[in-house]
Amino acid sequence: MSNKIITKQKSNKTTKVKLLGITIYKKTKKPDLEKIYIIGIPFYAKKKRQSSEKEYFLGIRISKSLNKDILLEEIKKIKILVDVKISKLEKKINCQNLHAKTFTKYKNIFQKKELVIVGAGPSLSNYIPLNNKIHIGVNRVYQYDKINFDFLFLQDFNASKNYIDDFLKYKCPKFLGVLEDVNISIPEYYYNQPKVEKYFTQYPFSGFSTDISNNPLGDYASVIFPALNFAVYTHPKKIYLVGCDCNLNGYWNGQPMKIQKDILANCLEHNKRGWSDFKKFINYHYPDIEIISINPVGLKGLFKDVYTQEYLNEHPEIDRNKVSILEES
Repeated sequence: MSNKIITKQKSNKTTKVKLLGITIYKKTKKPDLEKIYIIGIPFYAKKKRQSSEKEYFLGIRISKSLNKDILLEEIKKIKILVDVKISKLEKKINCQNLHAKTFTKYKNIFQKKELVIVGAGPSLSNYIPLNNKIHIGVNRVYQYDKINFDFLFLQDFNASKNYIDDFLKYKCPKFLGVLEDVNISIPEYYYNQPKVEKYFTQYPFSGFSTDISNNPLGDYASVIFPALNFAVYTHPKKIYLVGCDCNLNGYWNGQPMKIQKDILANCLEHNKRGWSDFKKFINYHYPDIEIISINPVGLKGLFKDVYTQEYLNEHPEIDRNKVSILEES
C-alpha cells in the first residue's frame, strides 16, 4: 500500500484516484463509452451507438419521460448500496490502520515450526499436548489445564460474558475480535486490558486473506477461522487441528451447546463451508504447510487424519489397522 493518503493513476483510457490504497474514483473513457465509478458504484455512464446517445446517472437512464415513483424507488436502492459501500470503506481503512500494528510483527515468524489450533470439541479430551509446539486456543479452551497456550482468540461476547474476565487473566497474548453485531460485540472496556489486541473479521462476509496486516481475518460463524488465518500468516511447516470436531456434540468438558438448534444447524453449515474454503485457500497459497487433524470427527477425510491411542481405546469401531496413529511426544 502506498504511503501517500491520496494517489492518482492515469493511463490512456482509465483514471484512478485511491485513498489509502483503496479506489474511490475510477473513470474509463473509450470512443463509444464513458463510465465513472465512485467507491465502486456506477455514478455516471454515457453510451454512444451510431446516431443514438444514452446517459445514465447512478444506474438510472436519464429520460424526460422517466416516472418519478420509479426514480425515487431506484434512488432508495442506490442509497442502501452507497451506505454499504461507505461502511465497507470505513471498515477497510480502520482495519488497515489497526492490523498494521497488530499483525505485521507476526508475518512468517513461525517458519519451520509446528502449530496446534485448539477448538473446544469433545475430542480435545483425548489430546495429550505435543511438545515443542505453538498452541493457539479459542474461547474457553484456556481452561484445559493440560495445555500451556501461546495465543488465545475470542470474539463472541454473548457466549463468553460469564468467563471473559477469567480468560483475560491468562498469561499469553490474547486477540479479541471486533464484530459489528451489537448482540455479540465485545464492550470497549475489555480491549484496554493487558496483553490484548483487537482484530477485525470478514463478518458478515466470508473468505481468507494472505495479508492480514491489511485485511480482516476469515470468519465463517466461528472464532476458529480467525485463529486459522493468523496461523497461516505466521507460515509454520505444520498445523495440527485439535478439538475442531465440526459437529453439534457439545464441548470437551461435557457441556452441551446452548444455542437454539436451528441456529446451531445454520452455523454448522457455514462452518463446513469455511473448512472447505480453508482447504482450497491453503492448497493454493500455502502448499508447503501440512494440515493434520487429530481425532477428526466432522473433518474426517478433509486433511491428513491421525488418532491418539486414548481416542481409539474409546472408539473400538475404528479399525486401528486402517488409520494413522499419532506418535505422542
